[in-house]
Amino acid sequence: MTSPLILGITLLQAVTALGLGAEALIPFVARDRLGASTDLVGLAVAAGGVGGVFGALGTAAVGPRLAPVPMCLIGVLLISAGLSLVGAAPSLPWLAAANALLVGASMVVVVVVRTPRQQVVPRALLGRVTSTARSLVLTTGTVGTMLAGLLTGLNGDNPRPVFIGAAAFVAASALLVWAAVLGPTPHPLDALDRSNRYGPISS
Repeated sequence: MTSPLILGITLLQAVTALGLGAEALIPFVARDRLGASTDLVGLAVAAGGVGGVFGALGTAAVGPRLAPVPMCLIGVLLISAGLSLVGAAPSLPWLAAANALLVGASMVVVVVVRTPRQQVVPRALLGRVTSTARSLVLTTGTVGTMLAGLLTGLNGDNPRPVFIGAAAFVAASALLVWAAVLGPTPHPLDALDRSNRYGPISS
């Protein structure tokens, strides 16, 4: 709470996890809305794994050139775009591509968030700060999944508006966190050696 950087990136994680609860509905979209077979549903879901690999590689390549906070914000906004594209998907290839973007952007945020936390938080406090952030993210993610299912049921089993709503929520929340917490404050990572910003990390 006393560090604007750590507070801001933790809030970004939390609101993103809440919106990403809708991600659990992707197999439902593929099967019930697009009429895909079980095998094709698996391929649409597996596309997310491919996107995750490219997201991690892209972060390693681009990360040293960008400050961590703007890069984290870009990742969250790409997550919002991915959620929107899933909600609008007219076909299975579209859904697979949207899922790849969604998971790839999520991987960007994961890498970028963990790195500054480990570089800024004193080692003696790192375990407590990390566990608190993880607990918050796991809780909001669970709530997001429950809300996504509930809202889909209330909407006649149509998950598309839920994805659009989740995208709007993630984007608006990210911009609010930026304006209220992250944007006005200079951060200690700006002075770090850029080549070391996205080095080896632990979970």
